[in-house]
Amino acid sequence: MRKICTSVIAAALAIGLAGCTGQNGKTNTPPPQAEGKNTKTTSTYPFPKNPVQKGKAQLILSNQNGDTSRNKAVIVDAKKTDIVDQLGTYYTNFDGRLLTFLYINQTFASTEEVTGDTQSFVNLSGDDLKPGTYTVTAVQFKDNDPTSTVINLTQAKYKVVDTK
Repeated sequence: MRKICTSVIAAALAIGLAGCTGQNGKTNTPPPQAEGKNTKTTSTYPFPKNPVQKGKAQLILSNQNGDTSRNKAVIVDAKKTDIVDQLGTYYTNFDGRLLTFLYINQTFASTEEVTGDTQSFVNLSGDDLKPGTYTVTAVQFKDNDPTSTVINLTQAKYKVVDTK
């Protein structure tokens, strides 16, 4: 009984804090069962094996150069970025009861609290801004466990170009 009460109180606190972030549902904290740091050099959460589109979820990336709604990569100009750049993210048909794990080129980037249709952003920095094509993958796992079954998986691409 004590464990149930503790779990309910922890969940209420987490929901309360998430509501006060002012970041359109964006959270940079890992789910409670996870340990470790969220860094780009090591993947805190394993990337799914054999990533293929699954479920009805859809991810669209956007910036001032366009969006990925027509399956084209968004262009990021390496010359126009400073240290950090952002891409808008638009999530549709995601399960609001599950966390969404975001990966860039199969490396964990962040978790998102996504409900149905949600707009947010992803920060790009360091290696994510070197010229090349990158795949952003949004995944929801059963019970929010990245080692469990994939419920929703969708991908979008962005391309960093160096306009000299």
